[in-house]
Amino acid sequence: MVCRVQINRFGFEIDITMTITKRILSKLGMFVPKFGEGAFLIGLLILIAFKLWLVQAEEIYGSTTEYDCLWWVDSAKHWYWSRPYSWTAFFRPPVYPLFIALVHSLGIPLRIATELFQIGGYLALIAVLRRMQLARWVCLSIFAALVVHPASFQLNNDAQPDMFYAALLMYALAGLLLTLITNRMVIAILTGLSFALLWNTREVDFLLPILFATYLALAFWKLYPGTGSWRQTGEKLLAPALSIFATTVILTLAVYAMNYRAFKGFSKSQMTAPSLKAAYRALVHIKPSRTIRFIPVSNEAFHLAYGVSPTFAKLENQLEGKLGRGWQVETFSTHGISGEIGAGWLRFALPNVAASVGAYQDPAKTNRFYRAVAREINRACRQKRIPSRFVLSTFLDPGAIRSLRFFQNHLAGSPLSFFCVTPCPPIAKTRSCGRHSGLSTMKWPDVVLH
Repeated sequence: MVCRVQINRFGFEIDITMTITKRILSKLGMFVPKFGEGAFLIGLLILIAFKLWLVQAEEIYGSTTEYDCLWWVDSAKHWYWSRPYSWTAFFRPPVYPLFIALVHSLGIPLRIATELFQIGGYLALIAVLRRMQLARWVCLSIFAALVVHPASFQLNNDAQPDMFYAALLMYALAGLLLTLITNRMVIAILTGLSFALLWNTREVDFLLPILFATYLALAFWKLYPGTGSWRQTGEKLLAPALSIFATTVILTLAVYAMNYRAFKGFSKSQMTAPSLKAAYRALVHIKPSRTIRFIPVSNEAFHLAYGVSPTFAKLENQLEGKLGRGWQVETFSTHGISGEIGAGWLRFALPNVAASVGAYQDPAKTNRFYRAVAREINRACRQKRIPSRFVLSTFLDPGAIRSLRFFQNHLAGSPLSFFCVTPCPPIAKTRSCGRHSGLSTMKWPDVVLH
């Protein structure tokens, strides 16, 4: 009973907060001209037409990023799963290359398709906000801020999944909100579809569990006052929540099955494959004598690994030679650290070097190679033959805690980065993938640098 009183009282406080917020918005609305639903829709159409007019001459250029922009386009050329097996074939998740291939087959330039996909996500979110009785002028302001955000004019010109992912997030957020207020199974299933696409767009996605947990908390919060029972609330919440979760899992397993059929890897990509993650984790597990920022596995750790892992020692000549130095150049040009391979490049460098010694002749050999590396290094760590350290995640440098003092410097510039975008240095441009010589008219080999 005490718990119920506390929850009801807390809910009352939230109702007061929402009332105050609505009053503030209504006061602000006094300075905004009144307009009806028709004018609101016309405003949306004007903003969409204005944005499309602004970007009509924009084009997507393939830069000299062989394992980023060019990789996505080249993978789309093979519809991802038809690409011959190599260390780059299965390296990234499949959703964005499939999106590129789809819009190409429909004859839509990728730059325009990305813009339309984003606008669709924004419209879905605005429709749900209107369903929640948010004022028209507020919804129109939100839509305008999203559509003409300065970042979209720069970042949408790259063949990268980041802006595609951001648009997918709008669909997922709209689906969660609509499921929250309607409890409809169809909406929950479509939300699960967006979650599955999001999960298979990027290698690491800690945001989706947070979004889903937030939805569960808000749904419970909304339903509990009407039932007064934890059990009845859970029963009402079970069906939509399970629909979202089950749809996400089923579709993700389907993607993993397709990956296994094509590349014998039951994961979203090679980067998240258990064998490669195990080898990478074993390398990060080695404790160097000193921590270097941005360097999870230093040259010192490499040399310790050579001595305890005969399998990893096969990579020594390549890592210490021209191939390894090429990856060190990238680290130096970005972070000013010489003679080391940074975290952002080690996940590329390790498969690249492994492929140079024949570890990528077939998927089975690749998995055996990485598992042997992990087994030998981990055994040496357990036997105290080399120093080791605790590793929480393969995507988190154990020495990152020492770099928290730099966080406040980056945090200070975050608000400013929302309103303006720092221009990127000029990059080498190849044949366009945009409007005039876009994906609708482009021959696939023309976008790949040789």
